[in-house]
Amino acid sequence: MLVNRFVPEINNYVILDDVQGAKIATKHLTDLGHQRIAHISGPLYTGTGISRFKGYREGLQEERITFNPSYVQESQYTVESGYVSMQKLLELPTPPTAIFASNIMTCLGAMKAIHDHGLIIPRDISLIGFHDVFFTSTLQPSLTTVKMPLYNMGRESVKKLIATINGEENENGLTISGASIVIRDSTSPPSI
Repeated sequence: MLVNRFVPEINNYVILDDVQGAKIATKHLTDLGHQRIAHISGPLYTGTGISRFKGYREGLQEERITFNPSYVQESQYTVESGYVSMQKLLELPTPPTAIFASNIMTCLGAMKAIHDHGLIIPRDISLIGFHDVFFTSTLQPSLTTVKMPLYNMGRESVKKLIATINGEENENGLTISGASIVIRDSTSPPSI
């Protein structure tokens, strides 16, 4: 059984509705007034990468913001990959005013690249990450994140695992809703 992972060949899993979580992140940025919103995606061969990218696209579409493919950088869910992706976004002729990073590690890399570029978060660029881990509130600035309902995911995973062991589970995947946003200091209205 897989938890927070989706592999097409395995039908017994518990995952988050990553599409909805990404839409929440994108909507937060559009609600602040951002139009030039970039996405540092995860690997687009993974379930989380694809779903979060889809949610980002749907979030833009719902707000009638034209999708700009140059505002998407695929990462490998590492600090280094997030750094390189952010550098590429900052080198665009018209850089974005806000970034939705699909993973906390890529978000940390993006933060460093923004800082190394001499920009200030959120004055010059807003940043939101996916996954509210224990240290996000201690970063400077504290990081706005999408919070995953980890307790519910864990509880449902254990229930499915026990049912599987008892021969009661028919190995159907389960998608959990309940992603929410934790607003901190890394997002604000665009300055330009």
